[in-house]
Amino acid sequence: MKKLILFLIPLVFLSYSLDAKENYRRVQKKLTRSDQVYRLKDLNAVILWSATYLSDELLNSEAGWIAKHYNLSQTEKADKLGELNAQKDEMGYFFVSFFSDQKKFSDLANPRDGWDLRLETAGERHKPVRIQKVKKPSPLEMKLYPYINSWSENYYVWFPINPSTPFQLAVYGPKGKSHLLWK
Repeated sequence: MKKLILFLIPLVFLSYSLDAKENYRRVQKKLTRSDQVYRLKDLNAVILWSATYLSDELLNSEAGWIAKHYNLSQTEKADKLGELNAQKDEMGYFFVSFFSDQKKFSDLANPRDGWDLRLETAGERHKPVRIQKVKKPSPLEMKLYPYINSWSENYYVWFPINPSTPFQLAVYGPKGKSHLLWK
């Protein structure tokens, strides 16, 4: 009996940890959109991008995943959730990974590169209040946003409103445009 209990305890903790991971993956998948735009004449990728809406649901799930992965106490988990919510700051909050075929002109944060990122909802268009470029994604960011690759530029983006569904994130530029729709 004692051997059975010693065998079952790690399984319970492992399944509990997997539940947090599976929950995060499910929520992350539900709140992530991607699109690809190619130039017809040579089939080069003009825009490859993905975005995750960092909603309250996703941030709560992320805090749960981090708490399980790093074996945090309930207090530490609550602190982590507080940190994540403070970053959101009651705004529309997104993680965006973006690639355009000319690396030197693919910076969403640089107006000179010609890209215009917008949140469109209820017939209104909103420009970002803030775009924070991620110079080198951390191992944690690479785990949380599995679509990050070595060619893309990555950003945290804040918009002045918290969108209500349906809404779309749109990028317009000299080489093309693309829309990511959340319903």
